[in-house]
Amino acid sequence: MMYEDYNKNKHGCGAKRPTRSLETKGGIIKYDVVKFCECYGFVVALNEFGSSKKDILQKALELYKKQTFEACGIHLHQLLAQGKRSAQVGKHV
Repeated sequence: MMYEDYNKNKHGCGAKRPTRSLETKGGIIKYDVVKFCECYGFVVALNEFGSSKKDILQKALELYKKQTFEACGIHLHQLLAQGKRSAQVGKHV
């Protein structure tokens, strides 16, 4: 379904994309949308007096970016630590 819709509505821009590629990209987008909606819901729940819709969106975006950056940092730290352990194991073998 997604494959047919994408390739039917791409208006001649770019090459056809395989189904798996579209499913993967769709999954990434869905994940990010859900994370942003969670941040937005959190900011709305704070119910700060005098906050405009623009303020709420800006705070939600800042929170989303912060969470995304921290998650990437934690993941990177884990990968680096794993690489160090692998390098140390390699030295002792």
